[in-house]
Amino acid sequence: MQIILLTLLVMWIACVLVIILSSRTLLKKTWQEPYLGVPVSVIESDDWGPGDSDAAEALQKLLSILSEHTDSCGRMAVLTANIVLTVPDVEAIKNNGCMYFERLILKNDFPFVYSTLMKGFREGLLLPQLHGKEHLYPPGFMILLRKKAPALIKWLENNNRLEWQSLPHQFQAHYVNGSYLPSRPIPYSEQQGMVREEKKLFYEHFGFDSISAVAPCFLWDDQTEMSWHQKGVRFIQTAGYRCTGLDEMGNYIQNPPIIRFGDRTRVGQMYLVRTVMYEPSDRKDAEIICWKGVVRAFRQCLPAVISTHAYNYYGKRSRLEESLSGLNKTLEKMCTSYPNLRFMNSPELGMAVENLQENFVHTLENKEIAIPKGNTFIKVRGFLYRLWYRHKKLKIVSTISLLIIPAIIVIAFCNIFGKTLLFEGRNS
Repeated sequence: MQIILLTLLVMWIACVLVIILSSRTLLKKTWQEPYLGVPVSVIESDDWGPGDSDAAEALQKLLSILSEHTDSCGRMAVLTANIVLTVPDVEAIKNNGCMYFERLILKNDFPFVYSTLMKGFREGLLLPQLHGKEHLYPPGFMILLRKKAPALIKWLENNNRLEWQSLPHQFQAHYVNGSYLPSRPIPYSEQQGMVREEKKLFYEHFGFDSISAVAPCFLWDDQTEMSWHQKGVRFIQTAGYRCTGLDEMGNYIQNPPIIRFGDRTRVGQMYLVRTVMYEPSDRKDAEIICWKGVVRAFRQCLPAVISTHAYNYYGKRSRLEESLSGLNKTLEKMCTSYPNLRFMNSPELGMAVENLQENFVHTLENKEIAIPKGNTFIKVRGFLYRLWYRHKKLKIVSTISLLIIPAIIVIAFCNIFGKTLLFEGRNS
């Protein structure tokens, strides 16, 4: 027995040395990432903006669900609602002979949705954030319209002007010109003007400056980031990658293909990464997938940043009651299973990571929120889980070599001395 244990010990030490020597850069980068000391949940939802009365009613129902759940500080769940500010005024465009682009504006032309957004904002259940002036590139839209692109004409004939999500991605691109394939970059000077206009319009709508943003269809490039940076955008919401264009087949070109939570742009903005998917209109098992994502994120000392698009709650693709029910159950399980849970919006999360300390005061509402960084025990535990979940080769090596056994022992040790049972949860 002693010989077996000694052999295992020697093998484990050898495996650890091989992993360290062969993956130094990977291990160092992973160790230097942010590790949160308490479970934090953010709900990011794209494509809110111009809509009919059904959209306003669905949003109100969603906000009512959020109001039923409070975190360990007594704060209600909050939606980071990424806002599209305008849609094409199709009738006006037709009347001008398709010569130039005209818009319908959220605040002026869709008062029911706008008033619901403002009500949620005032009640602390919703924070508007910039998604774009529109969910398309106006010059490209006009090119496609003049060409009578079949998908666009069908969309217009079906009166889908408020459901831009039903268009092909190339038509929805805002910071990339998708009117041609492969797509073309939009010049820097033009993007500067676009961002300047939409930031101004956003302020006119909501009375504050948006400091986080997400690009429609996750299509943006260095020029976009520089334009955002010049106008005060400090945090960029991502799905864990950046797409700078579309190839000749309309497939996404990812550059970089992987973005980790807390990574920085070339001009210093922080990337926020959605770690949990909740899209019931796309998957019947969305609630199960969502909960698994929450547990997985908290094990890694990452925030559970839930991505859930507006089309789940209103429109022809929506499954409103199922979407609300699943989200309600997920929030209830989070509050029950993680007694030290914190609800935050996206810019708060970004600022908390910039200032990981015991009493971080965010500037939006001047409320004090305790977001401690993970201590050494918490960090070691999260570090091991990140390696396990992210890197298939390390997972295979640790399983075959039985290195997983000492890793489990280390995690158990960290649970006891790092008090990280708050992350593991009682029912996870």
